Amino acid sequence: MYRNRLLISFGLLVMFCIVQAVAAFWSSGIAAYHVERGRVSNQMLAEFIALGADKQRLKVWLAQYLLTNDAPLAERDKLLAQMELSLSNLQALLVNDQQLSDDEQDHHEVNRQVRALSILETNIFALKRSLLEKETITLSEAEIWRLLIQTFDKLEGLDLKSLIAEAIELQRQRAAKAEAAAVNALSKVRTIVMSLAVFGSLTAVLLALLLLKALYLPITRLLEGTSAVATGNFTHRIAELDDREFRNVATSFNTMSAALEEARQAELRHTLEIEQEVSSRTAQLKHALEQLKQAEAQQKQFFADVSHELRTPATAIRGEAEIGLRGKEKSADEYKETLKRILDASAALSGRIDDLLMLIRGENSMTLLDVKMVPLIELATELVGRARREAKVQGRELRLHFDDTIEMSEHRIQADTGKLLQVWQILFDNAVRYSPANSALDMVVCITDNQFEFSITDYGIGIADYELNNVFDRYYRADNARKLRPDGLGIGLSLAKYLIEQHQGRIQVKSNLNQGTTMTVKIRVEAAPS
Repeated sequence: MYRNRLLISFGLLVMFCIVQAVAAFWSSGIAAYHVERGRVSNQMLAEFIALGADKQRLKVWLAQYLLTNDAPLAERDKLLAQMELSLSNLQALLVNDQQLSDDEQDHHEVNRQVRALSILETNIFALKRSLLEKETITLSEAEIWRLLIQTFDKLEGLDLKSLIAEAIELQRQRAAKAEAAAVNALSKVRTIVMSLAVFGSLTAVLLALLLLKALYLPITRLLEGTSAVATGNFTHRIAELDDREFRNVATSFNTMSAALEEARQAELRHTLEIEQEVSSRTAQLKHALEQLKQAEAQQKQFFADVSHELRTPATAIRGEAEIGLRGKEKSADEYKETLKRILDASAALSGRIDDLLMLIRGENSMTLLDVKMVPLIELATELVGRARREAKVQGRELRLHFDDTIEMSEHRIQADTGKLLQVWQILFDNAVRYSPANSALDMVVCITDNQFEFSITDYGIGIADYELNNVFDRYYRADNARKLRPDGLGIGLSLAKYLIEQHQGRIQVKSNLNQGTTMTVKIRVEAAPS
C-alpha cells in the first residue's frame, strides 16, 4: 500500500536523521576530546616554558643581588610566587592529561612529566628555602653563589636545566601530536558529516523518486479520468491498482462516473420520452387539425347537401301548390292528386329532418330507443316481409335466404324493432340507389354463433378499398357515389352504425369497386326461456 511506503520512507528518513545525529554527536565528542588534549598540552607547554623563564629570571635576580646587593626582594617574591603558580597549574593540567590519555605511550609520557614536575617542585621549594635563608648563612659570598647555583641547576645529581628542556621538548611534541590529532579528528568529523549529508540527500532523492514513480501513474490515470468526465465521457473507468488507497480512489471515481452516466442516461431517456411525447402530441394535433379541416370540408359539403336535400322537397311542395292554384278551377280529384303529391313531398322532407335530428342528438338519443325483449322469429319475419314489399315496390328481384328453422324460434333479442327496421331500410335504400335498376338483390337472414345476422348484397358501383374505412363516417360519401347520386347527405350509414352499436351489435362492409357491396349486421341473441 502507498501509505506503508510513505511510512517506511518516513521511518528510514527519521532513522537516518537519528544516525546522523548520533554520528555527529560522536564525532563532535571525538573532536572535543582531541581539542581538549591539544589545549591541555599547549597550556602545559606554556606553563613549562613560563616556569623555565621565571627560574632563569630568578637566577638573574640572584646574580644581581650578589653582585650589587641592590636587587629588590619584591621581585624575588614575585618570581617565586609565579613559579609556584606554574607548578600548581602544571599539577592540575597533568591530572587532566592523565585522564585524557588513551594509550600506553601517553601514560608513559605523562609519567615522565609527572616525575619531572616532582623534581622541579622539590628544586623550587629547595631554592625558595635557600633564598629565604641566605641572610642567616655565615658563608662567604662565593660559597653562597656556588650553593645557589648548584641548587638552581643540580638536584640529586640531575641536570635541572636539561630536565626542564626535555620536559619542554616532550610537551612541545605532545602538543604538536595533540594538535595533529585534533586536526585529524576535525577532518574525520567533517568527512563523516559530509558523507552522511551526501548519503542522506541521495537517500531522500531516491525515496522521493520511488514515491513519485509510485504516485505518478495513479495521478496520471486520475487526471485522465477527470478530463474524460469533464468532456462528458462518463463511461471512462480508472483501472484499480494494488495499492488500497489508489484502489479506493479509483473505486470511488468509477462509482461517481457510473452514477453520472446513469443520471445522463436517465436524462436522455427523459428527454427522448419528452421528444416522443411532443412528437406524439404534435402528430395528434396535426391529425386533429387534419380532421378539423376534413370536418370543416365535410361540414361545408353537408350544408350544401342539406340545402339541396331540403330544397328539393320544399321546391316540390311549392311547385305543386303553385300548379294547383294556377289557371282555371280544377276538379276535386285533381286537387286531391296535388295534395297527395304535396303530402308525399312533406313526408320526404319530414324524414330528412328526422334523420338529421337523430344524427345530431348522437349518444344522447339513447333514450329514443324503445328496447324490448322480443322473440327473434317475430323480428326476422317482419324484416323479411318488409324486404319483400320494398323489393316489389322498387321492381327488384330479391333473392332471399331466410333461415326460419326451429333454432331461430328458440331465441329472443333485446332490440328496438322500429330502429332495426330503420337500419334495414337505410341499407336497402343504398343498395337500390347505387345499383342498376334491373339488377337483383341478395338478402340473408339467419342465426350463427348466438348472433342474429342479416345482410343485403347489391351488384352496383361498389366502393374502392381506400374508402372502406370511411364509409361509416358522418357526412362521408364515396367519390363514385357522389358522382352517381349528388343529392345524398352521407348520414345514412353513420346513423345505421350508431343504431346497431346501441344494440351492442356490429355492422360490416365488403365491397369490390364496380362489382357490388355487401352490408352485414350482427346482434347477439339469447335463448328463450323454456
